[in-house]
Amino acid sequence: MKKAIAILAGVLFLCITALASESGNEADFLKMLSVIDDFDAEAPVSRGVYVDMLTKALNLSAEGAASGVFEDVIIASPYAAAISKASELGFVTGDGNGLFYPDEAVSFEAAIKMAVSALGYDAVASARGGYPTGYIAVAKDIDLTDGVELMSEMNYANAVQLIYNFLHTDMCSDIAVCGSEITSAREHGVTPLSKNFNLTKVEGVIKESGYVSMIPGAELDKSRITVGGFSFSFDEASSRYLGMNSEVWVDMDKKEVKAISLSLHNSVTVVNSEDIESKSGKLIRVFDDGYKTKAYTLDNAVTFVKNGRCILPSDTDYIPPKGTLTLIDNNSDKTIDVVISEVPEYMVVSYTDIVNGIVYDNSVGGASVVFNRENGFYYHLTMIDKKGNATEGYAEEISEGTVLTVYRSDDGKYVKAISSAMRVKAVLEEIGSDFVVAGGTKYKINSVSDRLPALIPGREYTFLLADDGSITAISQSGASSIKYGFFLDFCSAQNGIAKEAQISVLTAGGKVIYPYLSDKVIFNGASVSKTDAALSAAFLKEGYPIYQVIRYELDADGFVTMVDTAESVSEDESPEIKYADTAYGNNTLKKHLKTKRAFWYKNYGIFAPFVSLGGETVMFSIPKELADGVPRRIDEKYFSVITKSSLSAYHTYTIDAYDVNKNMQPAIIVFYNPNSGENIEVSDDTASGIVESVSRGFNIDGVTTDIITYWSNGTCYKRPLSNDAAESLKTAGITVQSGDIIRAAVDEYGEIKALNLDVEYIKEKDSLDITDSAPKSGQYDDAYYRGKSFAHSKDTLTLCIDEASGFDSAYSDPIIGNIAAFTIIPGCTAIIYDTKTATVKSATVDSVADVMAVGEENASRLVLKTYSHGIEQIFIYE
Repeated sequence: MKKAIAILAGVLFLCITALASESGNEADFLKMLSVIDDFDAEAPVSRGVYVDMLTKALNLSAEGAASGVFEDVIIASPYAAAISKASELGFVTGDGNGLFYPDEAVSFEAAIKMAVSALGYDAVASARGGYPTGYIAVAKDIDLTDGVELMSEMNYANAVQLIYNFLHTDMCSDIAVCGSEITSAREHGVTPLSKNFNLTKVEGVIKESGYVSMIPGAELDKSRITVGGFSFSFDEASSRYLGMNSEVWVDMDKKEVKAISLSLHNSVTVVNSEDIESKSGKLIRVFDDGYKTKAYTLDNAVTFVKNGRCILPSDTDYIPPKGTLTLIDNNSDKTIDVVISEVPEYMVVSYTDIVNGIVYDNSVGGASVVFNRENGFYYHLTMIDKKGNATEGYAEEISEGTVLTVYRSDDGKYVKAISSAMRVKAVLEEIGSDFVVAGGTKYKINSVSDRLPALIPGREYTFLLADDGSITAISQSGASSIKYGFFLDFCSAQNGIAKEAQISVLTAGGKVIYPYLSDKVIFNGASVSKTDAALSAAFLKEGYPIYQVIRYELDADGFVTMVDTAESVSEDESPEIKYADTAYGNNTLKKHLKTKRAFWYKNYGIFAPFVSLGGETVMFSIPKELADGVPRRIDEKYFSVITKSSLSAYHTYTIDAYDVNKNMQPAIIVFYNPNSGENIEVSDDTASGIVESVSRGFNIDGVTTDIITYWSNGTCYKRPLSNDAAESLKTAGITVQSGDIIRAAVDEYGEIKALNLDVEYIKEKDSLDITDSAPKSGQYDDAYYRGKSFAHSKDTLTLCIDEASGFDSAYSDPIIGNIAAFTIIPGCTAIIYDTKTATVKSATVDSVADVMAVGEENASRLVLKTYSHGIEQIFIYE
């Protein structure tokens, strides 16, 4: 037998820092490399299983290995091939009598011996005393046993730690054989990961992970990892690594991430929104234990990610009304480098549009969320069944009546959602401000409290539960089947309603349905035949539909059994009679307001001076031309359900209101939308945008036209100009160019149908001019102001005015010293236009530089889009 001598090349056994950082990190790493599956941490590991793990950790294929090496390893064993391959390579020897004992628990000594041998240190271990002491001594020197608990038998937790260390440990090779002496040397930097898996280590903070990003303005077209300045493809479920200091192991040839190991430098704290006391300057104070608080200091260059996208946060973003903040210190300097905010929305599904991947809510205005992997949209969906079991899912699997917890980015392109079918039926025992006790169990009430009616202790309810077990709504299975809708059309014959009468209705959930009428219909409280002339007279005029709000009821087969049209309420009625508790039955639909101009205060939910927005108010948007009542047929695509969030703050709308209760809250509001229907036009309250570029391309008809890229309310749009709009601009001698501020009216296909040039940027002169097409009624409606910022706070801004589109001293005293004060409306957006590069980027009010702070020469040059004296949009020219 040859004598084993270890000759050290340099310093042979350097201390290697253990890479394990958080519980589960090692197991996750091995799962990514397909070394292990799920396991019981305390369960013993058999010798066969351990060899299988070790063989996989060497990335060796066991196929083709000789069989029958050991008498007690049958060919049918799932580990036979791995054991044979390990024997062939020499790091498994058995007991010397042809037996391996694959089903016995692997001992600590045997596990260490096999791992050390597989790494090539047999000669070194022999020189240190052989089995077991020499192998254990070598294992300790190369940090192979770091974090591994010494015990007689290996359990899975220890085996996972050992194999994890094994993958990161330098290998050893025989460099010379001279007679009976073997010279071995450690190959620094050559590990099973680099040699057997052909992986390269890239270190740094993970800037993008899956479909989420902490890079401002990033456009994610595929799931990826961005680290150390490189971008690699990776599984979309990797979003949990965002912001972490990590070692990423990559196949450089394929540009694919194979495994991730978190650094010891990461310190992660997750706090619930209700536990956040305050945000002041660079400090976030969180309730830690009872009434005690703990302060976390933000780094000067902190990155804030909200629902998957990097944003410029306000203080209120650090104290979300619901959800969690994940605070990450990824460099051990005791300051927070990354804040990840996950703010959920809760929905109760009313309908799923499978074709377009849209799921509708049954709450206020029929809110919706897009589940679509095309056109830059990405989502991840988890389905939880009634027993609480979770699986991956798809939008078409979401059932009506289930609860959705949705986390979506502000651009709407990234959605993470959890669909829950869990519910509990129990007697209500106690009601708190944010909880109930039912059936002896305490349940938290989540933020969608308006879904709950006035609860009465002692009654039995069926509660719908979100994924976290909180109550979202009460099952509507026993509720009235009478529904609100907007009537769109009859299927009619030449002389009236067809024999098989069918109507089309836009539902409160945003879906258009086409139910047939039953033979007998309760129409405005009276039973009539489906062919009765009264129906024809109520819904058809000169062969065209009479568009209107209705209430209707469907039977179990989907046939219409009841239709209720609206009766107009007299404006002379006393408030006590006009605004009573709303009746809910046949022939009770009341129209309280007809085509009234109402001023919308978004912060207060009021349409002054008439009504306020109720918790379950449904809002329909219909073409403006219907206010004139001219008989014509309009495509149903121009009718929609809208939500509160889609309403512009502080604007005047033309509305109808139905079934208004004594709290002045209507069940239905109808909006006459000037930007719907076939006659789309620009209005004063159309949102403004700043043009980044104009290029040539094709419109939806395949005709070459201008493609206008512009930013509006913080979102970038790239839209073709319609033929009519292009001709109109040409006739007026208007050329749209980079830096101009426009108002664009867009159809449902994203094509610009009409465009106003409000502020013209002349690059040659670096000048701005408010045009004649800009709104002129600035002190009580929409207007533009141009000038330099004098001073500002988070709520107000004063402007040194150079030009105003609608100032009239008849409405107020003259501006003193050319300085005017404005309120910054909540939701106000800011955009920076770089005059040197002709590029645009999102900003905040804090991006504005004031005369008072930096002097007139360096102060920000602004264009303000205002409503009355409130600023809606800020355009900054630098």
